[in-house]
Amino acid sequence: AWIARPEAAVSVKGAENIHFDNCVFEHLGATGLDYRWAVTNSSVTNCTFTDIGGTGLMIGAFPDNGFETHVPFKPLNENELCASILIKNNLITEVTNEDWGCVGIAAGYVKDVTIAHNEVSYVNYSGICVGWGWTLLESGMKNNRIEANYVHHFARRLYDAGGLYTLSYQPGSVMKNNRIENLIDSPYATNDRAFYIYFDEATDGYTVENNWCPEKRFDSNQPGPHNVWKLNGPDVSKKIRQSAGIQKRK
Repeated sequence: AWIARPEAAVSVKGAENIHFDNCVFEHLGATGLDYRWAVTNSSVTNCTFTDIGGTGLMIGAFPDNGFETHVPFKPLNENELCASILIKNNLITEVTNEDWGCVGIAAGYVKDVTIAHNEVSYVNYSGICVGWGWTLLESGMKNNRIEANYVHHFARRLYDAGGLYTLSYQPGSVMKNNRIENLIDSPYATNDRAFYIYFDEATDGYTVENNWCPEKRFDSNQPGPHNVWKLNGPDVSKKIRQSAGIQKRK
């Protein structure tokens, strides 16, 4: 359940061309960095997020005040959505330490967001989450890319989780060339609902291709008809597996 959005160590709202490069976010109680509302043409690159109580990095709207998430989220001004943001080459590790329901990277209602070549590890729930709401209807989300990330040692405390996790209709979106492994056998979980890739309710519009994981442990919850699954699992090439994650930093 979504209760309320915590204040981050650094929050950005109503801005463009805001870039964080080679920054360190550590020893924090809640979220590290939050592109909260109406942020465009911005980036987070070559940064480290560690020893954080909540989510490492948040992007986009997660409406509060009793918003009904089973209906489309459509602000009066579509520019309120966070858009055209690059999240690349960051290390996110040992976050979610206090609030286990947080994640490594969380993107809500966003469009044209690229999350690529990051390493996310040692989180208590999901690794990288993109999308919000529980609807197959248009909510403004589209053209999001989750590409060549390395997610490992996740779901350490809570299940109903995914190394890569999505929600709702996101036409034109891509999930490819990621490496996901070390799904933890949680001592607290009361079921086995943790997956390398989890398309939670109404996920639609994704092409899912060449994602390596040690077994085909995938699941979906009432997905839409426009998802395309190609080669995923242990048969993905070694070259793709080895290329995922952080590239050499500048």
